[in-house]
Amino acid sequence: MNRFASRPTVLLTVLLGLCASSSVSQSDSNRPPGHTPVLLITVDTLRADHLSCYGARNVRTPAMDALAAKGVRFENALAQVPTTPPSHAVILTGTYPVYNGVRDFSSGPLPQSVGVLAEAFERQGYDTAAFVSAFVLDSTWGFSRGFETYDDHFDLRQLETGNPGTIERRAEQTINLLLAWFRSRPATGTARPFFVWLHLYDPHRPYTPPEPFRTEYASHLYDGEVAYVDSQLARLFAALRRNGLYDRTLIVLLSDHGESLGEHGEDDHGFFIYNCHRGKPLVRPVRLEKV
Repeated sequence: MNRFASRPTVLLTVLLGLCASSSVSQSDSNRPPGHTPVLLITVDTLRADHLSCYGARNVRTPAMDALAAKGVRFENALAQVPTTPPSHAVILTGTYPVYNGVRDFSSGPLPQSVGVLAEAFERQGYDTAAFVSAFVLDSTWGFSRGFETYDDHFDLRQLETGNPGTIERRAEQTINLLLAWFRSRPATGTARPFFVWLHLYDPHRPYTPPEPFRTEYASHLYDGEVAYVDSQLARLFAALRRNGLYDRTLIVLLSDHGESLGEHGEDDHGFFIYNCHRGKPLVRPVRLEKV
């Protein structure tokens, strides 16, 4: 398994999610147990070893690094599927593809019998919202169940010149929509707890980071996309701090899968699942026994 294709940036899950665990009880002690605000961030195609906190030297990711430093960073977390919809089905349901039925782009939507994370939060009285950055995660997959707001609005005229995998919006646009949603809510002290899913697609091929990242990372544009996403997450985190939400929110940041970047003869992702880290195994392969 390739550390990238199979190995997502679970480092994030590590970071965000648990960075709030120590501060919640201190700064939000009056909130009923189990009603902590939750922000789930999935950065599509984010390879763990292309983050500074995982040892990368050629890309700057201060926002995610700071999250990792204050939280928990996972070393051994593997994607179950190296493509976007099936991997997000795993993340949002906690079930394997053989159970939830979402195996590839030809699969149907999630069956009604498979529960979605947002539905559980909705039952507990949370405000629920999702903001996705790629058409491949539109609501027809069934991921919108349980979300009161599911923002998947794209310009479908792009289908005339491309394929569904290329229809996306930049992190800046999606985060603007999320920030507008936060501004529309009641004051912090009176608002219900929230469960929000933010999906960012920029590190996915094609690698076309905006300036100044395009120039700075001209020789490795994938890293330019990663650095750009980090800059937008820094903007989001700053807004949460200004609103008093950052320290009270459980932030979970992860990726759905990595990217091969030419390793094992694969340019991007979708076929192979390796566990590689600069050519060296990060964890010992699991031996599969006949049953």
